[in-house]
Amino acid sequence: MAESSNIEWTDATFNPWVGCTKISPACDNCYAEDWAKRFGDVEWGNAPRRRTSEKNWNNPRRWNRQADEWEAEHGRPRFVFCASLADVFDNQVDPTWREDLWKLIKECDRLVWLLLTKRPQNIAKMLPPDWGEGYANVWLGTTVENQEIADRNIPHLMAAPAAKRFLSIEPIVGPIDLSVAWHMESAIEGDCWGDCGWCDAGYPPLYNCMRGNQSEAEYLKGRSGIDWVITGGESGKNARPAHPDWYRQLRDQCLEAGIPFHFKQWGEWGLTGTHPVSGDDGELAEHTIVSSTDRNEIGKTVFWAGRGDEQRSERLSRVGKKDAGRLLDGLTWDGRPKP
Repeated sequence: MAESSNIEWTDATFNPWVGCTKISPACDNCYAEDWAKRFGDVEWGNAPRRRTSEKNWNNPRRWNRQADEWEAEHGRPRFVFCASLADVFDNQVDPTWREDLWKLIKECDRLVWLLLTKRPQNIAKMLPPDWGEGYANVWLGTTVENQEIADRNIPHLMAAPAAKRFLSIEPIVGPIDLSVAWHMESAIEGDCWGDCGWCDAGYPPLYNCMRGNQSEAEYLKGRSGIDWVITGGESGKNARPAHPDWYRQLRDQCLEAGIPFHFKQWGEWGLTGTHPVSGDDGELAEHTIVSSTDRNEIGKTVFWAGRGDEQRSERLSRVGKKDAGRLLDGLTWDGRPKP
């Protein structure tokens, strides 16, 4: 749908259809719903999806024809995010549309297709018959915005064969420990931790560690782990602030595991200073500015993000996506796996 994209982790976006239904906390302030309302394109929620035009469907074909030129200039294939205004694995979509999409993806094999879903539980039953161990040009991803959703979605993603898998942790609305992903990868490699406790945590048998269960080990054989982690804050008028340490914890986990890490944005809420007195570590304490040398901050709500370990607190203010920027601890994090 877009020849070029403002989304930092992709080059272009393609929407085979438009429309979706909110299913998780990440959907609360859905930008796609706002887009649909603004342009009167489609009714959001439990309503018919709209298939996009044949002209739009021809865009990936054109990009595929331009692959030699693109790769000569950029040194890599073009990345295409599908779908930014919908969900490929939405069970309210006409199955024949998805069949047409798989054909298009196979036809446009010089593109790297990024399929991001909030419904990873549907992946297995909606893959094409010839999927095998995955199309070489398709990366599968799922959105995980807090620990509850991560624990629920990651196992479904890990169970699906794919060339690469990624997590979109945007908007992040709570701290996330990616142990569930590392646990799954350990299980896939046949290395049982023995005393990790996951087997007793109530996860479905398929996602337990492989202790004493050869059939599950065989099922997972050949699957790889998480190859990429993308995270960022929320934008829009109702954007929620995120604790800076939530991003740092993800970054540090990825660095330790050797996983490419991409920090997309702070969103509406950015770091605007520090407070000399430490707050409660890991919590956001709300304050409202009543006076300031910066007139743009007066009357805005700010949050003191506790950093008790360093005896200081960081201030988050609603400054807007552009001013908040993308720097995390002074650096730009643009990690991405090689195709």
